[in-house]
Amino acid sequence: MNMQALAVTNFFTDLTKNTVRRKRPDGAHCTDEATCNVQDRSASFFSGHTSMSFTAAGLTCAHHGAVDLYGGGAGDTIACVAAVSLASLTGVMRIAADRHHTTDVMLGAGFGFGVGYFLPSVFHYWNETTAEFLPQDSFLVPLAEQNAMGLALVGVW
Repeated sequence: MNMQALAVTNFFTDLTKNTVRRKRPDGAHCTDEATCNVQDRSASFFSGHTSMSFTAAGLTCAHHGAVDLYGGGAGDTIACVAAVSLASLTGVMRIAADRHHTTDVMLGAGFGFGVGYFLPSVFHYWNETTAEFLPQDSFLVPLAEQNAMGLALVGVW
């Protein structure tokens, strides 16, 4: 499930960077093609380092919340808080290095944490106690067709 979340984040990060093509703060005034990497200087939105860091933090929080890897309570809460703190430091350092605008980092953080936390929570840890409305022995799966994306309920009734 970690690889699923990281792959989803990486896919949408690359898709967004290649679609939006926002200039980086340190490359906005770069006019010399010989010294500037043209592709890299227009790959600011949204921050890949931050989105991947927050995906890992979201995964950490989801795992520690669902499985109580440290026995529940303070240990698991501290693991989640530490992961979010380190991911936040990554985002702050991307801004300080003048590689991303604040909005690049904020969106990368929100998107990454959302994928990291909700993907395993919904598709792997969701059970009868957290989703009593689902029929027994059923689960939600992602569904992608040519013109639509969504969720499908799969099971045996």
